[in-house]
Amino acid sequence: MAMPIIHASATNLELSQERRTLIQQKMAPLGRLLAGEHDVRVDVIIRRVSNAADGDMFYVSAKLSSAKGTYMAVATGHYLTRALADAREYIRRSLSRGQSVLTPFTYASGEVPQS
Repeated sequence: MAMPIIHASATNLELSQERRTLIQQKMAPLGRLLAGEHDVRVDVIIRRVSNAADGDMFYVSAKLSSAKGTYMAVATGHYLTRALADAREYIRRSLSRGQSVLTPFTYASGEVPQS
């Protein structure tokens, strides 16, 4: 199993050790889908927006990069745990379908992938 390197950043909230651990727990299982891969990286950006009527809303942007390609997801939720799980699930589905947003081959050659 490839253990992804996970980088996290946050806007409008403190990125405490508890939140870092939560991000690690939610995103690390993606490595199971990339058996034999090396240099797997996951970048996670979390933003919290406070609203008096609805309460806090968490926005999660996640990007997984590997030799197979780059996979991205955006998710929202009233709970950080749910937003992270939704982003992970979207990336998992994209990985299993092979729907990379930009493969390293097309990036290097400057070609646009054909659908």
